[in-house]
Amino acid sequence: MTLSQLLALDNTALSRGTTGFSTGDLFTVTEQADASFDEGNPSAYADEHLTTTNPNGGGTTPMPEPSSLLLLASELVVLGMAGYWRRRHGSAIAN
Repeated sequence: MTLSQLLALDNTALSRGTTGFSTGDLFTVTEQADASFDEGNPSAYADEHLTTTNPNGGGTTPMPEPSSLLLLASELVVLGMAGYWRRRHGSAIAN
């Protein structure tokens, strides 16, 4: 499993999704992976379990970014409501 896959499992567990692993096991593995390069030196865990190549073959696969469509939509709603408020009630700043 790559670190990106581990992080994806962590995100699924944090959102109360099903991962097939206990949260305790995910926490332990994530904690060990996080501590693998303290002060720039690989730990025994890193030497045993982490590699610089994809174990499934091929190169690295970028982790997909979450969609920002929901964020954009919510901002447009807020801007629309602010514009409506100004047209309806005028400026809130006294002259």
